Amino acid sequence: MLNLEGAVITIDAMGTQRNIASIIVEEKGDYILSVKGNQGKLYDEIEDQFHFASRQLGRENLNAGNWTQYEEEVMNRGRLEKRQTIVCQDLSWMDPEIRAAWKGINCIILVVRKVRDRLGDWTCETHYYMSSLKKVNANEFNIAVDNWSQGTFVVKATLQNGVQKTKKVVH
Repeated sequence: MLNLEGAVITIDAMGTQRNIASIIVEEKGDYILSVKGNQGKLYDEIEDQFHFASRQLGRENLNAGNWTQYEEEVMNRGRLEKRQTIVCQDLSWMDPEIRAAWKGINCIILVVRKVRDRLGDWTCETHYYMSSLKKVNANEFNIAVDNWSQGTFVVKATLQNGVQKTKKVVH
């Protein structure tokens, strides 16, 4: 068994499994797990919460105690990338069954990436994550989703005012 104490483990959607989340927490690590449509009710809950917050509250009125957001604009491989990250730390709204199924879940994360290619065309991608990390601010989060060699995605996370423990692991 790996020593996971104090480590932040990031896993793409293929590895977003309840038993993996449990093992990470039991070994005193933290996780950031990608959540996609194949996660069914979990995905629906997360997507609905961010849509609700956007419609009902407006992103400018999100409660700072429960929500943080961060926006950045960077040049990445010759392309302009605008990234918005929103973290929700109040999960009291989440279906208790779903929340109980994911050991240690403490927050959900939305990342919206808008990319302008060299020809000036824009694409937009929306990604959802869940994490066992506590009290994470969106401005401390820098999540980049990169295409990997076989068309899958790898999540890399950097916690700027804390510890950077994330590594790219080959499947």
